Amino acid sequence: MTEMFLKNITVVDLTTRLPGPFATMILQNLGAKVVKFENANIGGDPFKNDDLKLNYFNDWYKNINKNKDIQIIDFIKDEKKLVDTIYQSDLVLINDSKYHRDLINKIPKSINTLIIAAGKNEFKNLHDINALALTETFKEHLKDSLNLPYLPFAGISFAQQIATTAVSMLLNAKMNDNSLCHTIYLKDSTQLIFDSLKIKNHKHDQYLHTGKYPCYQLYELKNNAIACLGAVEEKFWVNFISVFELELDLNDRFDESGKVQEKIKNMFANYNSFEIKEKIAGHELCLTLIHK
Repeated sequence: MTEMFLKNITVVDLTTRLPGPFATMILQNLGAKVVKFENANIGGDPFKNDDLKLNYFNDWYKNINKNKDIQIIDFIKDEKKLVDTIYQSDLVLINDSKYHRDLINKIPKSINTLIIAAGKNEFKNLHDINALALTETFKEHLKDSLNLPYLPFAGISFAQQIATTAVSMLLNAKMNDNSLCHTIYLKDSTQLIFDSLKIKNHKHDQYLHTGKYPCYQLYELKNNAIACLGAVEEKFWVNFISVFELELDLNDRFDESGKVQEKIKNMFANYNSFEIKEKIAGHELCLTLIHK
């Protein structure tokens, strides 16, 4: 269970879609009370509707906003209720949108306010894919595939950055007895995180995490389950080849010829997931089984 480090902290969430609500979910998991106001004048949070026929958006909405105090109100008629709740809070998260401009100006300077925006000037309108497109790491991905990422990774990483910034603001307020108003940008956050992971002087297919070596790979079992092997460290590789009685040595875990990978592939093809579980029980291995 997560420790309640933010117990007695109240966060007013005026954000929608993924990054902001995902960030307040993180703060909630740390013990904060989250009051999420949704503007009835614009239909509430867009993730709840099905205008785009994207049903999973509604599932995401339910998951990341679970157990929050959600209030759908008219931001104009019920402004007093909204402002009163803000005055009693420790932190406000709010999207930089035309619907919030007047409200942002009414938030007192005594309240930590984190404004969430896509970017400045020509980058003020960005979806997840647009933010990723500005990174060098995504350009590396495009060398190998034109497939879109399975999840909105820019938004997910942005949510983590929002939550971290929010906690930093709360800590600053406690230490210095003052409050801050800060704007955080999807563009800057995405570039900071993803470009920090760019590898220089390597071809795009030469990565541990993209299956270059047999020690870090996915292998299919005879019942169509998948064995996820992460035997990079010496002890895990030694235990792995010992348990499965493979005639391999330490250097073979970084074999690039494909021969070792083929040998392990053929070995796993002779087992089902139940047999693998029995075989690895009690052994220290980085080996996880999943079913498709």
